[in-house]
Amino acid sequence: MKLILKLILLIILLLFNYSESVSAAEEPSLRIDAPEEVSAGSSFEVKVLVNNAAALEGIDIAVTFTQALLAVIDADAALDGTQIAAGSFFEGLQAINRVDSCNGSIRLVAAQGDPGVSGNGAIAVINFRALKSGMGNVALASAGLADKDLQRITPALSSRAIKICDDSELPMVSIGQYSGARNSLLEVPVMISAAKSMAAYEFTLTFDAALLELKTVEKGDFLPGDLTVNRDEAVPGQVAVAMTGSGSADGDGVLCRLIFRLKGEEGSEVALNLSDLAFKNAAQPPETIECAVSHGRIEITPMDECFIATAAYGSKYTASVTLLRCFRDRYLLDNTIGRMLVAFYYRISPPVAAHIAQSSFLRLLTRILLAPVVVLVYVLMHPLWGWGLLLGGCLIRVWVRS
Repeated sequence: MKLILKLILLIILLLFNYSESVSAAEEPSLRIDAPEEVSAGSSFEVKVLVNNAAALEGIDIAVTFTQALLAVIDADAALDGTQIAAGSFFEGLQAINRVDSCNGSIRLVAAQGDPGVSGNGAIAVINFRALKSGMGNVALASAGLADKDLQRITPALSSRAIKICDDSELPMVSIGQYSGARNSLLEVPVMISAAKSMAAYEFTLTFDAALLELKTVEKGDFLPGDLTVNRDEAVPGQVAVAMTGSGSADGDGVLCRLIFRLKGEEGSEVALNLSDLAFKNAAQPPETIECAVSHGRIEITPMDECFIATAAYGSKYTASVTLLRCFRDRYLLDNTIGRMLVAFYYRISPPVAAHIAQSSFLRLLTRILLAPVVVLVYVLMHPLWGWGLLLGGCLIRVWVRS
């Protein structure tokens, strides 16, 4: 009898452990499916797979990747920015589909109606281009799944290392991230890296014209030749840039410089998207060079201060400081030499301003020294007053002599 009871208890225990293992096995999970090894310059596919999905109606995933070695290939060139493709298993309505090439991150949020999908399959497909040799990584930074009862399920996260072989690098055109004060001018270089025998290029730049005003496009120092800029008045946020070189160039450098006036509100972010890229080498006839691309972004920050004048007058809102700031924005930031002078001033002035602010004598002395500068700036910005003062001085001199 005791032996029978022991057997029954053992069977119950085994069944209990089996049901727990089955329940655990049925929990939805996500994983990165990627090749272990690729060649530099090649394109390859990475999938985000879901297993054991049950009535899946919503997904929210964030993926990170090594942006120095990997570049995302845009899945839909008709849309602004860079997107990834939805997987065949879950093709719901996308609320967010965004690739941040500068920071190496991807976000996909999508929903699907009742009754959802069940089973296994790909919920996202990411096409990458390997830029150069090294050990890259693609990882799930965060993930959330929602079932038909809107219960959020947080699956375990995973990553995949990808070995990129061969030392050959794919040329990359990049803009990067920049910030500038509202109503100021900002110089944004378009960079090229790992170029080989490049002789000509062209691309289209798009941006939000309500937030940015493109003042001019200046030729860079990478490739000598003739720069052509075409703007379509019907599409104010789009410009086509082309360069026909008088020679060829290798390595890294600046293709051109974009000069923007920042019009948007403080805290605004503006995407700078490159499309229709065409690069040619010096062969006869010229051959097309395949290039990777990294888009840019500009953040519009609060108006910066004139550090020394602000320390001397005690506030950046005084009339003298406001006048100097307007002169900087209107005349200095509108040309290359002026921007260099302003950049140099901002490098050296903060510690000097901090020292001035601590002494009432230095504040007074600085205001006295700045007085003729303020008068000169006022005259330059108000020429009628300048001519009036000059005429008045001449009349007074004649009257004194008479």
